Amino acid sequence: MCGMVLHTFFLLTTVLIHRSSAAPADAHHGSAHDAAVTGVPDRHSAVAFPPTDHPVDHNSASAAAAAGHADPHAAASAGHTDNSGHGASAANKGHGGGAALPQPSPATAASHDKIEQWGYETIASSKDELTPDHWSDFYPKCSGPRQSPIEIVSHSAMIDNTLEPLEFFSYDRQPVATNWTVTNNGHAIQFSGKFAHEPELRHGSLGANYRFAQFHFHWGKSDARGSEHVVDGKRFPLELHLVHRKITETAGDAGRDSTGYSIVGVLFEVANETETPNIHMQALTEAVQLGIYPTVQLRTIPNLNLIDLIPEHQSYYRYLGSLTTPPCHESVVWNILKTPLKMTEAQLNVFRSLHRHAGITTDEDLLLDNYRPIQKQNGRVVRFCPDKYDQAHALIPDIGLSRSAARNIKPGASEHVSFAAFLLLTIAYFSPTKSV
Repeated sequence: MCGMVLHTFFLLTTVLIHRSSAAPADAHHGSAHDAAVTGVPDRHSAVAFPPTDHPVDHNSASAAAAAGHADPHAAASAGHTDNSGHGASAANKGHGGGAALPQPSPATAASHDKIEQWGYETIASSKDELTPDHWSDFYPKCSGPRQSPIEIVSHSAMIDNTLEPLEFFSYDRQPVATNWTVTNNGHAIQFSGKFAHEPELRHGSLGANYRFAQFHFHWGKSDARGSEHVVDGKRFPLELHLVHRKITETAGDAGRDSTGYSIVGVLFEVANETETPNIHMQALTEAVQLGIYPTVQLRTIPNLNLIDLIPEHQSYYRYLGSLTTPPCHESVVWNILKTPLKMTEAQLNVFRSLHRHAGITTDEDLLLDNYRPIQKQNGRVVRFCPDKYDQAHALIPDIGLSRSAARNIKPGASEHVSFAAFLLLTIAYFSPTKSV
């Protein structure tokens, strides 16, 4: 009887998985949409975000970087993003004109002789540099209730099988003539480019399409720190931010929209002797090495596509947060990919060789530990979207489901498989047993 039940279980599970794979996942409506607009996620439905659309300008951000201290997030608004990768893309395609840094109120401006420079050091290196705990003195939004980064605790994250997978549309395309604009803005190293077919972030229950603006990195002085987000108490040595802005919004609009930006965070760790580092990081770090001092350069990187920087498994953590650099707009839908990519220690050391200021060669000027301290979660819900393989592995780890079969499972298959298990256990329980 047990053998027959197990055989039936296999058959029924296969049929139900096949049915769920063939049916499109349900759209996410109702309270989730309201939650996205209000910035308070609903605990019982997927977050759906309102739609929009917009491209990237590659001129104003370069000018800001050339000034020596462009903000990574503001750069994005200007068409490139700042080091936190939270920048917005520029204004309309073909029109240029990125958004300027938000100006302080008259009262705030009156209390400062000039615009303060912000930095990451706990103790300011000069009287004019704002430490992270004083960013809000000049940028009030940096003390808001929805700030980033946060610590993600995996067992506390709500598994949400209704969240759609992210689609990295046109991420396999290279910029025109494979030319990337590489910017050391004194806070981070940033890459952007002009694309004939602009990459976008789609689906993922975002409710809108988001156009790629730029990507940048955060790193630490040692392998024990560097990432902005912390997962289960662990900091990674480097974190990549791929910044996207709603395609229908200007940079100014996106900064005022609670879901104006969507940023994908990719964590990196050092490969051990048995692991293979990401092969595309070598070409990328060679380009980084050419930007030791604050500068803007056009570099040809023929073998680099954005998709090369995305892990094979794309389970992600979702929460509503902010830019991680001033002006700290609370306008970001964060997607932190669970699976880290691998790189070598030598490649990490290239990032650690960058400088904050032009012409200063001392070790004190090295651009290190350019990550913001963890911010309070303030009751925000972190959702987890398992990819198809992770979802199948968690549901039916013991029935020998192949990797290829798992990849064919669509979100929502969990209900079918759970019902199959319940039905067969019930049959087994009430079936008469044969006496020995």
